[in-house]
Amino acid sequence: MSLAAAEEAGVVPAATYARILLAVEGTTGADPAGAEHLLTTAEQALHRAGDEWGLALATFVRAEIGFRTGSLRQAEAERLAERAAAGFAGLGDRWGHSAVLGHHGTAVRVAGRPAEAVPLIERSARLAGELGLLLTLQWMQAELAYCALLLDDRDTALRRCAEAEETARRLGAGPGASFAALARGVDARRRGDLASARSVLAPAVEQLVAAGIGGLAAALAVQLGHTLEQSGELAAADRTHRRALELGGAAALPSALEGLACVAVAGAVAGGAVAGGAVPGRAVPGRAVAGGAVAGGTVPGAGAERAAQLLGAAAAERDRAGRPADAVEQADRDRAMTACRVLLGDERVARALAEGRRTGPGPLVEG
Repeated sequence: MSLAAAEEAGVVPAATYARILLAVEGTTGADPAGAEHLLTTAEQALHRAGDEWGLALATFVRAEIGFRTGSLRQAEAERLAERAAAGFAGLGDRWGHSAVLGHHGTAVRVAGRPAEAVPLIERSARLAGELGLLLTLQWMQAELAYCALLLDDRDTALRRCAEAEETARRLGAGPGASFAALARGVDARRRGDLASARSVLAPAVEQLVAAGIGGLAAALAVQLGHTLEQSGELAAADRTHRRALELGGAAALPSALEGLACVAVAGAVAGGAVAGGAVPGRAVPGRAVAGGAVAGGTVPGAGAERAAQLLGAAAAERDRAGRPADAVEQADRDRAMTACRVLLGDERVARALAEGRRTGPGPLVEG
């Protein structure tokens, strides 16, 4: 029953739960005031009715909005998640308990604390396994694979990937195998096996897009973009990072900007900004780059300056959203920064970083 229909019929419980469901849209960052009003109104009705399950659900939604949008301080959103988890656990609802633990663990990993995320995600996975919730289980297994990769535990990461893929096979559908492709693709990149990275990442991006899971598709698209850039396919890499921006929105913005920075500085090297193209760790053929990093008679060093500005804009976005670069993202940020410093020197890089922070991503992405 819709909220309007429930209100017209005077069915208070239905109207209350309709408000909670509508408030979930607040996780996108759209109309935060509206989501807050919906939740507050629902919670008032739930308190009057003594509906503890509904209160746990509303608290869960409020925590998730905080995690996704940064509307709450991380610590406050985590306290809400803990309260929601305790509420579901106290009622014996293992489904709700598993769901909150999984979302909480993911948020802790995104906040830059993968070691703390692992126990939360493992508890979610254990409950999901006991309940036969294979969709949740495969997601948590893939989350654990990526956490292990961030913690430099390759053996565990690959074992968790295999578990997620097997669970997806048992279910016959679901994003587990595609999510696991993120860890497998990063592992292949780290080993320098760019062909394998591409073969894993490219189809997984399309599968996630088809499933409507844009945020995760964007994360994989960024890794695919890095793979293409390191393979010397700069125009394709540029397009892929821009696609990540379209797919993932604000959540994908910092990592996609850093990807575009890698492309821009690779284009500067290809354009001859350094004699012989010798920047440590980079060897790319000369090619034109979409988006203006290197095009025909571009002034040498312009691509590197734009790269540093992109890195500055990305850093500002990370600070604003409270989303620090994880170990995988930091490695790509560092290699772009190293190349910029070789090409421009510390003083010019510092000015370009400050300019990127000041102007923001808009002019840089459009340029």
